[in-house]
Amino acid sequence: MITSRYLRLRSWQFVAQSLCVLISAALACPRLAPADELVPNPTATESGVKYVEAHEQLIVELYVRDVKRSTSFYEKLGFKAVRTESDFVELGWDDSRLYLEQIPGQPDPPATLVANVRIMVPDVDRYWKLCQEMKLPVQRAIGDRYYGLRDFTVVSPDGIGLRFAAKLGKKATP
Repeated sequence: MITSRYLRLRSWQFVAQSLCVLISAALACPRLAPADELVPNPTATESGVKYVEAHEQLIVELYVRDVKRSTSFYEKLGFKAVRTESDFVELGWDDSRLYLEQIPGQPDPPATLVANVRIMVPDVDRYWKLCQEMKLPVQRAIGDRYYGLRDFTVVSPDGIGLRFAAKLGKKATP
């Protein structure tokens, strides 16, 4: 017999698979790191012109249980509401966008994270302090990482990881 817990888990697995495709590029720093390589643009016109700018190409939309509560949460972290409707909010962070849509009957978030959104900031320690003051659940404590970032991951009320990060002057060792 299929239980409602099983269906909620399968629902979140589907969300996770969909988000994993988009999440890493959606709110990441719009400039490429030196080691990153450009990939062919499948939406370029025959003349090679982009169909849309990079910050418009991949945008994550999160399905939330309470759009007002989620909007308030993200605004406390520094996001700005760009457009607000009764069940939809477009949030901005620099040139990047994050969409929130309230879906009736949205299940509770899973016990484990399915994805995280990286948010590049110049002073990651300030955001660590803010998240501590907000008493957010910590997935990964602040630290210098071997991949050249100082970062941490906290969990949003809707079960999405938020990874705040700043570039290190010199890469840490693994």
